[in-house]
Amino acid sequence: MIGRGGLAGALAVLAAALLPSLAACGPDSTDEAGSGARESAIGTTAAPTESAAPAESSGEEAVTRDGCLRVNAVGDLVFEGEIAPGLQELADRLNAAAAAAPGQYAGTAFCGRYEGVVVFVKDDSEDTAEQVAKIAGEHAEFAVTVRPVGASLAELEAASLAVMAIPEYEGVITGSGPDARIGGLVVDVMAEGSSPDPEELVDAGALAAKVGLPVRLRVAGQGQLLPYVE
Repeated sequence: MIGRGGLAGALAVLAAALLPSLAACGPDSTDEAGSGARESAIGTTAAPTESAAPAESSGEEAVTRDGCLRVNAVGDLVFEGEIAPGLQELADRLNAAAAAAPGQYAGTAFCGRYEGVVVFVKDDSEDTAEQVAKIAGEHAEFAVTVRPVGASLAELEAASLAVMAIPEYEGVITGSGPDARIGGLVVDVMAEGSSPDPEELVDAGALAAKVGLPVRLRVAGQGQLLPYVE
């Protein structure tokens, strides 16, 4: 997340999260969020495809599924359970690959119940696919899903900087960062009043048109930081 106070950590927002369960991310599954992106699953672990599920309850929080990802009402990823031995190592290796090629990858994320890892890519070239498959093959106990998105990490970070430089939003937008899941940006808006609606202060559609990417808004301080893996 890039705030108006500076760019500290801007390049550390490479990963959206690392996944656990690929049981919900089967081959060629269509995400529930409506992007319609085609996914491919890599790995030897059998991963049956689950049908799209309605919102589930996570404590007091309503959660929906987007493939194997679990998403709360404001669009942040949420997680349940514990990271299995070896999964963090897989995540670290995939993050390193993404960090080395920010023009090809958009980020990574854990599945909502730590069953595997989702890799978001803009460049789904043969070289990228081979690199992900090689890493996944050395951690065959976990499934890895590749999901194409519309922008790379480099493009998302550049767009985040552009948002923070728009004069009309100074004092209104307090932060902007990549959201690899949507291939766009998550933008924090300063809360006003007891029941703030960020759409009353920032037109998400107009902002998306300015930067040429999908945008989702959050009330600053009320949404969790995206679970980027550092």
